[in-house]
Amino acid sequence: HDADMKYDLILSSPKKFDDELHHSSHFMNFSNEENSDTFSTDREDRFS
Repeated sequence: HDADMKYDLILSSPKKFDDELHHSSHFMNFSNEENSDTFSTDREDRFS
C-alpha cells in the first residue's frame, strides 16, 4: 500500500446488480467446471 498512489475515478451510474461485469470471473469459473471431465459429485468431500 502506498499513500501517494495515483488512481482515476469516473463518476457514473452504478451497474445493475446482475450486470455481467460483477460476476464475469465467477461465471468463467463455473463454465470451466461445466466443461471439465470432473463433476462436483466426483470430487472428494473433505467435510463429510
